[in-house]
Amino acid sequence: MMVITFRWFLARIVLYISCISVLFISDSTAVIPDGGYVNISLENYNTSSIAGRLIKDVKQILPLSTIILNVIRIPETVRFIVVQAHTFQYNVTLSYDAILSPHSFINGTNLGLVQLISKNQSNATFYIQNTNARPSITVLITVQGYGEEAPVPGGCNVEFSVKTAPYLIISFTESLIFVDSQPASAAVPYDKPRPACEPQVVQHEMYHMFLPERDFSSDSYFDALLKMMTVEDIQLNGRKVPEPLEGSVMQQIYSAYPGTGSVYTVTAKFGTSVAAYVPTVTYACSTVYWTDTCLVLSTTFSRVLCAVIFFLGLFVCLYGHQFFKTETFLLGFLSGGLIFYILIAAFSTLSASENVVVSVVLGLCFGIFWMGLWWCYGIPVLSVLLATLTLGFVVAGIATYGWLGDVSVLRKDINFWVVFASITVLVSLLFLSLVQKANIISCAVLGAYSVIIPIDHYIGSNLKYIIVNIIRRATVKDFRMAIIDPPFQMRDAVLCTVWIALAVVGVVVQCYKQQGKPPFPPPPNTRHREYFRRMRFPCASQASREHTPLLIEADVPAARIPCITTSLENDDVFESPQRSRCVFCFFKRC
Repeated sequence: MMVITFRWFLARIVLYISCISVLFISDSTAVIPDGGYVNISLENYNTSSIAGRLIKDVKQILPLSTIILNVIRIPETVRFIVVQAHTFQYNVTLSYDAILSPHSFINGTNLGLVQLISKNQSNATFYIQNTNARPSITVLITVQGYGEEAPVPGGCNVEFSVKTAPYLIISFTESLIFVDSQPASAAVPYDKPRPACEPQVVQHEMYHMFLPERDFSSDSYFDALLKMMTVEDIQLNGRKVPEPLEGSVMQQIYSAYPGTGSVYTVTAKFGTSVAAYVPTVTYACSTVYWTDTCLVLSTTFSRVLCAVIFFLGLFVCLYGHQFFKTETFLLGFLSGGLIFYILIAAFSTLSASENVVVSVVLGLCFGIFWMGLWWCYGIPVLSVLLATLTLGFVVAGIATYGWLGDVSVLRKDINFWVVFASITVLVSLLFLSLVQKANIISCAVLGAYSVIIPIDHYIGSNLKYIIVNIIRRATVKDFRMAIIDPPFQMRDAVLCTVWIALAVVGVVVQCYKQQGKPPFPPPPNTRHREYFRRMRFPCASQASREHTPLLIEADVPAARIPCITTSLENDDVFESPQRSRCVFCFFKRC
């Protein structure tokens, strides 16, 4: 009996909690029927704050329906209001009138309209339409009021469809994001006409903020928007970007990081008053088809190539110097493929997939050519030069990714490429003073980076853009004007730690394996030429050489004969034949 009573009591508790949850959800995201009303009151609204106070509500609109938004009890201190409607993935329409007419409505996911309030006006009406034949859409509705000293966002619009346009228009390509806005007008006092739109009267500042990487949830989407609504929140959470040096000051270009959402907005300052534009969000791809549009590697060939690079990078990181000829080929292949990819993308009309295939083939040819140089000439400095130059390229890419990319003076291509080439060559020259150590460090760092790139792709971080942004700078028009300012979040920090740790392990392992060994293996061509020389001139091996004793009958101790040393630290040219390594036996037969 007690067990039944306890179960009954537990069931009542669960039912009570469920009812409370349903009531809470229905109150916060109530479904509004077609023709329904949403009332938002501005009673006791305070406009003395620099950016006003945000009033928000969340509603659900049924398919093919319209709701009426009433802003009521507007105080006399409010000169104009900005009404916003934000949805996730699906477009809605925000309008002044129930029947849509030209220049009175906008359609999209991040919408906003401005309404000037007269002296005796206390109410304003707007309409939100869901024209999608889909399930109900969640809409974040916000209202913000400003006093008569504040500038009007988009008040000097000359391009957008609505007379006063406080919203932003975003377009993007695979590499760039374009954010367009319209200038704000000066303050509009009561009972006076709008002032003339003069340049430099209102100051504009642009901001952006990144969402969590590879997070396509609606909760993250709306939270990010709310963090960029008011001026205080924008200045607290956003990153201010410099004004563009060329073109319209109301258009900003950003580097695209597909799969990482970003919020963009603008603030307008007139005197001491500041007003905020409507924030807008983009992922630089489709959130509905993100597996096809939000991934850098979208083809099977590129994904297989990415997996191959992972294992090759691990091999080069740990064993690159030990297998010097293989390392020479691999570095030639990777470096050559990168160079040819840039050249083909800049000067041809091939598609991205075709460019990758052709670059891989040409990279293989370049790797064979570079290994052939070592085979024929056997000059360590020449072979290591490519490794150090590639390391310098990555270091210059890191500098550009982290800071140099947004330096104003480097917007000009000539300045950028001179600085980039200088960093690349400087790193190469610094490391070439120690040829063996330079090769080991280059193998470890480059191999470790090749390991983390596939991981970066599959977990959604953005370290791959260290190289991708350099390719974009060389091949994409107008990328020099783009704001680089990359996201650096937890996943990026973890991958950076893995990169550094793996590079250190690679250096330690390779240095340990090289103890007691020559700095570089003998070039294969040297041994082959010696073999053929002996086969062609068999008597030459009987000829006297520098190691031949002057007195043939002299009693030369057998324990110490002339031989090439096998140790880097030991400069003694004599070594016991019993302890000599078989790798250098061909020297002893000379």
